[in-house]
Amino acid sequence: MIAGLTGSFGSGKSTAGALFAKLGWFVFDSDEFCRTMRTTPDAGFLAAAASLWNGCCVKDGKIDAKAVSDVVFGNPERMREWLGIVYPRLDMEMDRLTAECRESGRDAIFELPMLYEAGMEKRFDCVISVWAPDRIRGNRLGEGRAIVSSEKMRRDAMQLLPEEKLSRGDYGIVNIGSLGLLEMQVERLDAKLRENKRKSYSPMERE
Repeated sequence: MIAGLTGSFGSGKSTAGALFAKLGWFVFDSDEFCRTMRTTPDAGFLAAAASLWNGCCVKDGKIDAKAVSDVVFGNPERMREWLGIVYPRLDMEMDRLTAECRESGRDAIFELPMLYEAGMEKRFDCVISVWAPDRIRGNRLGEGRAIVSSEKMRRDAMQLLPEEKLSRGDYGIVNIGSLGLLEMQVERLDAKLRENKRKSYSPMERE
């Protein structure tokens, strides 16, 4: 089973991903992968980043994450340009990991904030959407993160509405701020997905 996991900024999708990992799923965090690309870029990615916007986001041989954020959020054209150098590398890594998981039979979840916006839903057996009320999202972003309201609004503007992400998902998780309730939903969904996987195999395939 290869599932996509998405949700709006601050919805708790990373927490849900961590809960799936505790249940034995391989979980790929695209944000962490992209963060690693920025902090320790290879020569090819660094050159690609330096070719954008007169090199304003590359300083002393490193990619300035804040400069990238200032340029792309709120500017769809600049965001498309940035994703144009990020997504090919992300796709290659996801293809590699998906192939490994399919071959080994391991269940995997790929956490992607902009899964629908990037048109990636078809690469997964199913998509899980995490939704949280705006108040909860705002509170979560204020806990240990230097995210102000204007930054949240800029990032939200680049994504589908939270309700649309939820409605488009094959499965939904509603996060109202209780870790216990979130864990209960993840456990129930884990059981359902594993049962669906078991039923999907024909007797010939199980022999």
